[in-house]
Amino acid sequence: MRGSSRRSSSARQGSGRRRWPHGSAHGSVCARRFTARGGASDASFGGTSRQWGSGRASVPLQLLLQAQSASALVVLDELDKASPDKRNGALADVLLPFLERSTSARIFDPYLEANANCSCVSFLATVNDLARVPSALRDRFRVLEMPAPRAEDLPVVAAAMVEEMREERGVDPAWMPDLTPDELALIPWAGGSLRPLRRMLQAVLASREALAPRH
Repeated sequence: MRGSSRRSSSARQGSGRRRWPHGSAHGSVCARRFTARGGASDASFGGTSRQWGSGRASVPLQLLLQAQSASALVVLDELDKASPDKRNGALADVLLPFLERSTSARIFDPYLEANANCSCVSFLATVNDLARVPSALRDRFRVLEMPAPRAEDLPVVAAAMVEEMREERGVDPAWMPDLTPDELALIPWAGGSLRPLRRMLQAVLASREALAPRH
């Protein structure tokens, strides 16, 4: 079995950073969990004692047990927005042993009250501001910078977003084809955030549907 791997993507807000881990995990046979870390203010990611009514195993171990698998993928979204407050433990600190092969193979789980092998759990993290991620965490991730998409990338980006909309709606490409060059020319997008681009694409598609001939 392969050991754990760690990657972190850093990008501006709205530039599609969040789509990257989903695309990376697409087609993967391993169990995976997408977990938002923005505002995380304690160490519960690493599990809580069974002495408490809310006791539970660590997030990676829960995923392994639910999937009945020895390997899994955990996506930590907006890791830079986790609280640095350490009064109830900090996410950055509890993550460290999961990111080292030597310690992840025998992590003491407070709920099981025994060591657990999480060495085959891989981690992906997304951040907007890499400077807000503690240096100890940065050292344990491979950082991939994601530049904001440019205006000249519109045909490729638009095609990917239309494909995503087709999947969301369960529509065949024959009924929702990619935008034509004339339709792309109607979109006043200068690059950067994908959120306004998605709204523009939805408006163009809605206009196309409204003007389509009815038989």
